[in-house]
Amino acid sequence: TFDLRTGDVLIICPGVLHELFAPSDGERIIFQPSISCISLQELDTITAMLSPAVCITPEKYPQLHQRIHDMMLEIKEAYLSPSPYAETLIYSRFLDILYHTAQVISADLSRSFETDVLNQREYIEKFRSICDYINHHFSENLTLEMMASMAGFSKYHFSRLFKQYTNTTFY
Repeated sequence: TFDLRTGDVLIICPGVLHELFAPSDGERIIFQPSISCISLQELDTITAMLSPAVCITPEKYPQLHQRIHDMMLEIKEAYLSPSPYAETLIYSRFLDILYHTAQVISADLSRSFETDVLNQREYIEKFRSICDYINHHFSENLTLEMMASMAGFSKYHFSRLFKQYTNTTFY
């Protein structure tokens, strides 16, 4: 549950069931793009990292919040404009939002790993690779043991780090 205030930005990942209770006053920008038309390998990794949702507030992420706020206003303006290229601008800003959010959240995740900087980068890369593998082989019987072995960790250590990286358990 997120108690949003004026100006807060909530990014909800695809496939996440959600419900909105909004007060009757004030203005909201709800932007719900289709990502099925975007073919980027990194998109799956980013959505796994941000899943199920991330709230961007001015207190927690001041620079990111301002940047996203400005891009959302550009998206709104483009959506309401008669420009024949508005959709290109809209998706461009959407990808910018994902890129900048992933950069900041990834840095937070790096700090949360209880190791030195070199190991943090290595762990982040391993878990990006693992998430990519899971996204491409989701219909196969993927076991905890198999994924832990692929990452080079015991299943217990892998489970703990996977939870840190994705905010969800492996299963």
